[in-house]
Amino acid sequence: MRMPELARGPDPRSAAARVVVRGWAALWPLAALTGVVVLLALVGALPRWPGLVHAVALPPVDMYTDLRVLLARSHSEIEFFTALAVVLAVRVVVLCLLTGGLTWARVRFVLLFYLVVGVPLALAAQMGFMAQSLLYSRLFWAAVSLLALVWFGMAALPWQGTTRLRTAFREAWGSGLRIAVLLPYAVALLLLGAVADLRPGWSLLLVPVSAVLTGAAVLALRRPPRGRPGLRLAAAAVAFAVAATVFVATRGGEGYGPQPPERPGSLLLMSGINSGSGRGAIFETEVERLGYGCEQTYYFSYAGEGDGQPRGVAACPIRTGAPYVPRDTQRPLAEQVRAFAEQVEDLPRPLVVAGHSHAVWVAWRAVAEGRHRVG
Repeated sequence: MRMPELARGPDPRSAAARVVVRGWAALWPLAALTGVVVLLALVGALPRWPGLVHAVALPPVDMYTDLRVLLARSHSEIEFFTALAVVLAVRVVVLCLLTGGLTWARVRFVLLFYLVVGVPLALAAQMGFMAQSLLYSRLFWAAVSLLALVWFGMAALPWQGTTRLRTAFREAWGSGLRIAVLLPYAVALLLLGAVADLRPGWSLLLVPVSAVLTGAAVLALRRPPRGRPGLRLAAAAVAFAVAATVFVATRGGEGYGPQPPERPGSLLLMSGINSGSGRGAIFETEVERLGYGCEQTYYFSYAGEGDGQPRGVAACPIRTGAPYVPRDTQRPLAEQVRAFAEQVEDLPRPLVVAGHSHAVWVAWRAVAEGRHRVG
């Protein structure tokens, strides 16, 4: 006698697998965007730089990356704003498709989201661009801090299931800004960027990896938060405050860093635009930390050669150059280059020049024109 077969219920494992497959399949706009980014990089329309991996990152990091590229590569304001409009349209469409589809209400919501974050992100991108151009670390950290503040405060908004920005903001804060998702994702993205920076040739290959990380974050953000998100946010804020305090407290101070060996030759310090004799940040440089003594240290004067200038806040006496005022820093560049060449002519070699702001261009122009060799 055969026993009757019992009706089998649905296999929970296969059902879960189908849910996962459907979830990843719904990320096709992100996959399409990844293909476009890779293609544009292959044809040279996008630079193959370490930041390329952030072009497919979770918004609004994607817009920050776009702004950095446009600031560096645009040749005019018209070109910049035209390209920005095209890029913004693409970003709006992709984010709409990822968050529920193309409807007028969602388009307005996503566009407003990008416009709100766009202002501080443009400022952060500009500060980052200036920091890289001037090699000015304070601007770099200011840009990073502003980007982190905007991203952690706004990245969860598009995934709240609403098309009203105010409601999304309130619900995002109620869910702890989804810090349990955003923090691990940010760490993974930073590590990926570090790999791209160490191996620039891998940047193109790492774009799909970045897209996979973004896709995983999107799927996690679509699910409701677990546990006590407010408590997690508070814990993350405290940890960040402690880490930031330790970082700032250990940057500098007496005895910071190894004592450099004594260096031969001389050091010329050049202050920037709108400075004056003995008045400017570079005058406060502690030259002994660079391996030089005051007898080896000289200060550039925008007023030309002379027998010395007021010391002001300078770490060492200013024994050469004529006293100058902010107006002198705005003289024609050719005059400044000529003054630089005259003042370095008799300085002991090897000569090291350290310039701040506008002074970098003066020294670079003098060397580029063959006015003098600095070594």
